[in-house]
Amino acid sequence: MFRKLLTTLLIVATLGLPVFATVRVDHAAHFGLSYFAVDTLSRVGIPKDIAAILVIGAGLYKEYVIDVAPDQGDIVADVSAVFIWTIDI
Repeated sequence: MFRKLLTTLLIVATLGLPVFATVRVDHAAHFGLSYFAVDTLSRVGIPKDIAAILVIGAGLYKEYVIDVAPDQGDIVADVSAVFIWTIDI
């Protein structure tokens, strides 16, 4: 699991579309936190589909309610983390 997380974090950090490094770090942070959250929720007994919905919902809430101006890259990072988490390597 840890190898898969590190590999995908490196891909997200290096292939980020924005030019500024801080934006890439922000997307990588969203990815890592979402991956960690969905994995932790599933390990404590929450069904996998519910854990995925909760994590994506929390990311959307953060972008649309707290930040007011949503960053599409952050949303993509959150959703891709949940998607990558569902894949077994």
